[in-house]
Amino acid sequence: NTNAPNRKYDPLESTTEGLTLSLNFENNKGRLPWPADAGVVIIPYGTYTIPGTKLKGVSDGIVIALPVGANIKAVADGEVTAVTDIGGQQVVILIHGKYFTTYSNLSTVNVSKGQKVKPGTVLGKAAEGSNGEGQLTFMVSNDRTNYNPETWLRRK
Repeated sequence: NTNAPNRKYDPLESTTEGLTLSLNFENNKGRLPWPADAGVVIIPYGTYTIPGTKLKGVSDGIVIALPVGANIKAVADGEVTAVTDIGGQQVVILIHGKYFTTYSNLSTVNVSKGQKVKPGTVLGKAAEGSNGEGQLTFMVSNDRTNYNPETWLRRK
């Protein structure tokens, strides 16, 4: 319901398509598919303790350990807003109305900027992480806030 009093206007929802994508994304919170068929979260969202130490880290998303070369998939209808290289990692960013999902640490990318995607569209392949196994960093955000991706994804 776009007339809900607690719903703030966002310029990314100024078109019917943008608003529809936002509402679909919101309405599927807790039910979005995982961005890979296999994998376990090895770094959670937020503050965490670095394994084997007393050191704390802060993560803006989740890090999923999975096989190197695993297909990384879109979690919702959207459009590719960026395909970039950050520190030698391929990164794909999708826009879903006022929301963004970011898929980092890809070895190859199968999509291009401006391309429309559906849930399950293969975006690329998982690259090796620092520990030698495959890793994907997955983020959910809007222009101001990072969200805990695990609250948006369906329970495994």
